[in-house]
Formats: sequence, C-alpha cells, structure tokens
Amino acid sequence: MKRKEEAARLALEEEVRAAKEIEEQEKLSSIKGDWVVYFGFNEFLLKPDQIAYLKTEIADKIKSDSSIRIALEGHADNRGSDEVNYRMSIFRISNVVDHLEMLGVDDSRMKVSPKGEEEPVASNDTEEGRAKNRRVEIVILSD
Repeated sequence: MKRKEEAARLALEEEVRAAKEIEEQEKLSSIKGDWVVYFGFNEFLLKPDQIAYLKTEIADKIKSDSSIRIALEGHADNRGSDEVNYRMSIFRISNVVDHLEMLGVDDSRMKVSPKGEEEPVASNDTEEGRAKNRRVEIVILSD
C-alpha cells in the first residue's frame, strides 16, 4: 500500500512541477495580443502571482483603452468526463472574470466561452501536454 501512495505522491509532485514550469515560461508572454492563465489539475482558483499577472499585464491594459473588448475561453485536459471538464472550464473562466471585475474591468467588455476538453493545444498523452491544456485564454476582440 505504501508503494502506491508513494507513487501517487511522486506523480502529483511531477504534475505540479510541470505545470509550474509551463506557467513560468509562458505566463509573462503575450502572443498576438492574447494572454493565457494556466491551472493545475482539478484547480480553478487563481494563485496570488496569477492575480498580480491579471492586474499588471491584462486589467491595466484593458482599462487604459476603452475600445478593448476581450473573449475568455476556458479549457481543460481530457482527464475526467466531458461534463466535468466542461464545468471545470466554466469555473476557471468565472474565477478569471471575477478577478478582472474586482480589478476594475467592466463585465460588458468580456465575452465568455467554455470549451471543456474540445480544443487542446497540446497532446493529452503527457503531463506536460495536459498542463498546457488546462487554461483560460484571453483574446482581444477586433471590432
């Protein structure tokens, strides 16, 4: 029994390490005017550094230009049922929207779109790929 617990603990630690590494590599970069917030397995709450990222990199930019509107797309990896993953993408979007509102971004400037596990950006066959798929993408909408 202890071997199974140890194996599970090690697998979880590796998953956390991989997610943190991906987040650190990609969280401060914007691609084509878009931003990405990554989440750990079965997580939807933002961590303090993610909230700071929302403020400095996203909310401040949106508030500085009244013409900017954004779309938030929530995503999940393929662990769990389609229904659970769809719900998780809603929880992730909701948390990001709530924080953006607390940071002064009006909700009328946001459009939400939960995707569940339907639009992966990486293979779900590896932990690294699954970590990339657990995300909320924030896209600047063009008029």
